[in-house]
Amino acid sequence: MKKSRNTNKKQQKKAERIERKRRIRNRVIIICSVLLILIITAVIIISTPKKIVFTDKDGDFVDPTTGVTFVPVTPFVYEANDVFDDSDKVYGYMDGDEVYTIKGASKKEWLARKLTEGLYTIYCAESITPPELDTFACDSVTIWEDDYVNVLRGTVSDEKSISAVISEYLSSEPREKPENIKAVYNLRFTSEEYPFLYYCVKFVRTENSDYYCSHEDGEYYSASDIISSVLEAK
Repeated sequence: MKKSRNTNKKQQKKAERIERKRRIRNRVIIICSVLLILIITAVIIISTPKKIVFTDKDGDFVDPTTGVTFVPVTPFVYEANDVFDDSDKVYGYMDGDEVYTIKGASKKEWLARKLTEGLYTIYCAESITPPELDTFACDSVTIWEDDYVNVLRGTVSDEKSISAVISEYLSSEPREKPENIKAVYNLRFTSEEYPFLYYCVKFVRTENSDYYCSHEDGEYYSASDIISSVLEAK
């Protein structure tokens, strides 16, 4: 009987030792897991670029990391060819709006401020003078007809037609806003010198088949039949 009690005590002590070891092992596993999570979190925080908050300077914005002041270019005239618009690629914030870099452009010179989905304001460093249409070195122009949505009508790449459109846009006479507008054409000019930008202009056609160009100041200017030959040929 005494021998049986001793055997039971030994087995109980053995079971207690096994249980202690199990608890210690579990604690070690938990501690190691917590430490691993903390290390991974720290690495992610360190490796994730901090989002820049631009400083408002009377409507312009200063990048605090570079000291560069960015100014908005003329709205609806310049569009970015390709914006890195991704929630993981936000470069910074201007007055709460997300700011993205533009593919092919230096982030110290050109940026895109997101206003709504698909709509941006382009900013450039204050040291840069944005090109005008006659200094944009255009090499092609895509013609889009605005029919509730933009419908691509074609692309013009011959120098003569491009020069004709530019000349009409820059030298036409001011007119009152036309009535009975039948069609609206949005033209996007491209350039090898500015591969990351579009220079955008707008022409309209009335029901009487008269053509006008609409400038960024909201004024309308007359256009000749040369425009019709370019727009309607595509």
